Amino acid sequence: MTYIHRLLGAFLCAAVMLVPRLGWAEQNFLYQISTQQALEAGDFDGDASLAELKQIGDLGFGVFNELDGVLVAVEGGFYRVSGDGKVNPVTDAQKAPFAAVTRFKTDRLLKLEQVDGLEQLETRLDSLLPTPNIFYAVLVQGKFATVKTTSLRRQSKPYPPYEDIIAQQPVFKLANVEGSLIGFRYPCLAQGLGGPGYVWNFLAKDRRSGGRVLECSFEGLTAKIENIHVLNLKLPSDASFYGVGLPEKNSAE
Repeated sequence: MTYIHRLLGAFLCAAVMLVPRLGWAEQNFLYQISTQQALEAGDFDGDASLAELKQIGDLGFGVFNELDGVLVAVEGGFYRVSGDGKVNPVTDAQKAPFAAVTRFKTDRLLKLEQVDGLEQLETRLDSLLPTPNIFYAVLVQGKFATVKTTSLRRQSKPYPPYEDIIAQQPVFKLANVEGSLIGFRYPCLAQGLGGPGYVWNFLAKDRRSGGRVLECSFEGLTAKIENIHVLNLKLPSDASFYGVGLPEKNSAE
């Protein structure tokens, strides 16, 4: 192989590696670390750092290693909601076994009148979205009449089953609180990745409380919607993920 051929080969290789990065600047995308299915199977230790996630997205959710709290990202800020419902500072070195972020871009605004619960909110959104077959990110900001949240408490090895941990989640009730409701809608084709359906998280405006949302109510707010057509899925390369037992078939089959 001549020098020119080697140089051309190196150039083409570099070009291929750059295509996804260039595409992200032009398209709405979801960048996800691992899958909800792997998390539920017991993979609580990942190799993805917050530094990596911050470089790629500014809105998202996830969990921290050892299930040491819930990850919530909004407007470029990344936060950890610990097992007591309080928001704690994070470092770039902290890692997540499961997370999803996007570089949020508003594609459309939807006016939402009085909403008395998540089920009503999801029904309203579904009736207004153009198709159920793609991903969506949703951001609703303002004053909420009520928000009921939960988080995760740090676990120690040998880890208990995920379903046992969820059954013992703490619950926190907020009233007349300003903040951000952050939602992601997964299409049916994404079963096992993080859905199907909606995932909701909340972060108070004063950055003192938040977590995974169980229930909420509000009146007269506007939802900012991002249509997402590109999924970039990164599977962990650590021993924890390699050894986790994933089901060979989806539960719906």
